[in-house]
Amino acid sequence: PDKLIPVSLQSALPVKLEQDAKIRVQVRPGRYRFTLILRHIDPLETLSFEHSGDGFWPDQEIWSFSAHSNLRIVEIEGVQPIDPLQTSMPQTWRKYPAYRLLPGETMRFKEIKRGDPHPAPDQLTLNRSLWLRFDGSGYTVQDNIQGKKNTNWRLEMSPEITLGRIAVDGKEQFITQRKGTEKSGIELREGVLNLIADSSYQGNISTLPATGWDHNFQQVSGRLHLPPGWKLINAGGIDKIPHTWVKRWTLLDFFIVLIFTIALANLFSKPLAGVAFITLVLIYQEPNAPKYIWLALLIGFALLKYLPEGHLKKAVRIYQLMASLGLILIVIPYSIQALRVGIYPQLAKPWASMTDHSRYPQTVSETAQRKTDKEVRVDRKAARKAVGVFKDSVAEAPEESYRSSYYQSQVMQYDPKALTQTGPGIPKWQPFETIHFSWSGPVTRDQTISFMLIGPKTNLVLSFVRVFLIILLALGMFKIGYRRGKGFHLPDLKSYFMGIFFILAFFNPGIVHAGDIPSQEMLNELQKRLLEKNECFPACADIPDINITISPEKLSIVANINTQIDTAVPLPSHVQHWLPQQVMVDDNPAQGLFRSNECLWVMVPAGKHTLKLNGLIRKQNTLQLPFPLKPHHAKITASGWSVDGVYPDGSFDSQLQFKRIIEQPDKKTEILETGVLPSFALIERNILLGLVWKVETSVKRISPKGSAIVMDIPLLPGESVTSEGIRVKDGIAQINLRSDQSHMQWESFLEPSDSILLSHSKTNEWTEIWRVDISPIYHLETDGVPVILHKTGNRWYPTWHPWPGEKVTLHITRPAGVGGQTMTIEKSYLELRPGRRTTHSKLSLTIKSSQGGQHTISLPPDVELQEVKIGGKIQPIRQEGRNVPLPIIPGRQEIELQWSDLSGITSLFKTSEIDLGIQSVNVSTDLFLPPSRWPLFVGGEQLVGPAVLFWSVLLVIVLIAFGLSRTGLTPLKFYHWILLGIGMSMSNLGACLLVVGWLIALDLREKAANLDKRQFNTVQLIIGFLTVLAMGSLVYA
Repeated sequence: PDKLIPVSLQSALPVKLEQDAKIRVQVRPGRYRFTLILRHIDPLETLSFEHSGDGFWPDQEIWSFSAHSNLRIVEIEGVQPIDPLQTSMPQTWRKYPAYRLLPGETMRFKEIKRGDPHPAPDQLTLNRSLWLRFDGSGYTVQDNIQGKKNTNWRLEMSPEITLGRIAVDGKEQFITQRKGTEKSGIELREGVLNLIADSSYQGNISTLPATGWDHNFQQVSGRLHLPPGWKLINAGGIDKIPHTWVKRWTLLDFFIVLIFTIALANLFSKPLAGVAFITLVLIYQEPNAPKYIWLALLIGFALLKYLPEGHLKKAVRIYQLMASLGLILIVIPYSIQALRVGIYPQLAKPWASMTDHSRYPQTVSETAQRKTDKEVRVDRKAARKAVGVFKDSVAEAPEESYRSSYYQSQVMQYDPKALTQTGPGIPKWQPFETIHFSWSGPVTRDQTISFMLIGPKTNLVLSFVRVFLIILLALGMFKIGYRRGKGFHLPDLKSYFMGIFFILAFFNPGIVHAGDIPSQEMLNELQKRLLEKNECFPACADIPDINITISPEKLSIVANINTQIDTAVPLPSHVQHWLPQQVMVDDNPAQGLFRSNECLWVMVPAGKHTLKLNGLIRKQNTLQLPFPLKPHHAKITASGWSVDGVYPDGSFDSQLQFKRIIEQPDKKTEILETGVLPSFALIERNILLGLVWKVETSVKRISPKGSAIVMDIPLLPGESVTSEGIRVKDGIAQINLRSDQSHMQWESFLEPSDSILLSHSKTNEWTEIWRVDISPIYHLETDGVPVILHKTGNRWYPTWHPWPGEKVTLHITRPAGVGGQTMTIEKSYLELRPGRRTTHSKLSLTIKSSQGGQHTISLPPDVELQEVKIGGKIQPIRQEGRNVPLPIIPGRQEIELQWSDLSGITSLFKTSEIDLGIQSVNVSTDLFLPPSRWPLFVGGEQLVGPAVLFWSVLLVIVLIAFGLSRTGLTPLKFYHWILLGIGMSMSNLGACLLVVGWLIALDLREKAANLDKRQFNTVQLIIGFLTVLAMGSLVYA
């Protein structure tokens, strides 16, 4: 009892608190209730039931316990719990645990945990995109981290990966590094995280960290974007990655390869079976490769070997002729394409584009919006309300002043001297292969992954090996041997050739290159181009001014709107608060109304228009009016409503709140003051550590009004009060609350230091709450009393509830900035148009910078600058020798330079060197040749460029010509076949085979003997028919 101090007492009867801790009540007939609130000056450990000894006092008491788990968690011991619903206690108390106490019994409070020293683990997910560089030197990495942050309010990357840029909720962050560590990262202040990080990884591309972040993740997924010529064979350390070369193999695939190999070994020979096994393993996963045709041929050879002569064997020979023709029609196009892709990897997917066709680059979607100052103020207010002591008996604190909110907003400001990094730039080229991967469970910070990759040079060798092995397998199955000096040995194949070419005479399909169903990648690319947004997006519409008139029952809005194109515009509305019943565009009923994202949209044609919205207001006391498209100026006329969200300087939030004004008669209740209870107050210190350090201190009366409160409150070390009316003497604020005053506050400057000591005075006159709001430019660590509350809403806002005499030390450090690019060239596009005497050049740049300044670009020698455009407007910028100085402003800029030189096109044309000053991503060059020029060879330092397709066709022609010249089927020599192949290289495959078959048929006709008259006439008719078709094919070629 000596540590219990009364705070308030309410009673309808005369009550007196005696010095001996007894309560004396003057009773009269009736039923009455009085409420007494007491406070314990120390942490409460025990509480006993001491019977007064009076006869009217009951022999047992029912106690309820309302736990505040955010302050501490205790375990009740020493008393018997009962069902609160079986008692006559007040209804509002029945939701709490109840206990029965007899005289002399003691309730003990065993403290399990105080505050929240170990909050719940972070719940973070990582979505990673990896772009392998064309030269295989490393990766460009982009991470999207989302989830809830509860601990360790700093996010750091291991030194293996170089952080280049971080944006949180769409706002660029300053990357820093703490002293004594090589890890770089940022400070976080929001508990709900939506982060985009651009990084680069240099080194061994086969092994890299799974995440690289110095944190564990609950869920990780990613995409590996491969450039042309690269292929992923296998991956390790990843739970799910289905699209590697190894994972594409199924049990059916293994079964087919093994069955074919074993059967070939039995029918032919084991060496040929070994060749077949290697061939199928290498080509099985290749697109359009001859896979199942080998089984068809093998079945035919097996049946021809074991079937007796007869009609069935003749039918099998016809089947074998068809299968042989199918092999030829598959192998030749595949060989050409395989060699083309080996030499020019970009031809693997010819529909994919290596350049970004949009004029303005599109960054990664960062859809999460930043909190407005009003939301921050609401979060702070909610924190005070949630952690307030005696909240059932304390009046709610008044709304914070605008000046106070202004100081709080300074906390989230960043140092203007900080050079925010812009990162390495993200590739915009369309990946030629994207492999998705993920984990089925959490991923720890020390996990690694491995990729088995092969590059363009290895793929080039493999393409030749595949073609060679296919030819070797075909020769072996048809038992075609080669003898030096005698050429190829063709046992019993004349009938094969005659049958094949006879079929071609009646069936010459040609090759239709667009016969395949478009792949999903092609459909996605076409969809992207069809749905490409207009250049003005997202600023295609603008509202210069709006006039809002609200009465108790009706809301009217008149807005002027300007649109550059026909577009849909979101209206000020919300389905939960207010929707207009009438929408007019230029005094005509609006067309094209629809509802999306809980607001109303209207279709507005291009031009200047006037929108009118009218609607009744439901019976509600509050109304929120959001502005999805915020006007520049607003005029508000309110009758019967108060308006929140409009500030004295004329600015307003993106959402207004209207509160209905309800008039109530004044009710005065006279309370008879029978005594004065000890005064007690709550002191809240809000420490704001931004570019300027400040302290907001508020004093709230806890004890009842009716008596003045005079207190001497110690200031923090280095604190200087700036508010008027606060007397300070020797570091003590002398506070005087009038008898009718419940609240007062002041603001102070705080001298920056490495540590701040927070100490609760040893007094019973007040209790304190400490809160720290620290800018991301600082790193905070604490010692002392455990944190009671880590977050307010979604924001980190550590809060302490100390007892008298307890202390907390704040250790504050300012991490140093990490060196990095402050300007990034996100895209550079060079257009060259050479003529006979001059060459016109145009260079387009997309530059992103975090600070203003000047950047110099060096043009080729002996050129004349024509014009410079920045943001589509011509600028008065001239060249200084080879240098062109460009003004740079913070943000993203579109810059275009045009120049000309006197060197025209020559037989060997070479582009001039341009020095951009810094490295650029997404570099592309377009060379527009005159119609009279044909490119034969293209070379240089480009990794992916134009492909001259003729040379891969010529290579196949040489291989076929060599084989045909060694068969002895025709008198044509090796160079004859090459010349014929070059001449027919523009024809389709069927026409080429028809001409070859015609020449072979002529030779076979000359060597044929023992033909009767009927057979001779038939052969002559066939040869004549083939001659007509062959001549037509030659003329067409």
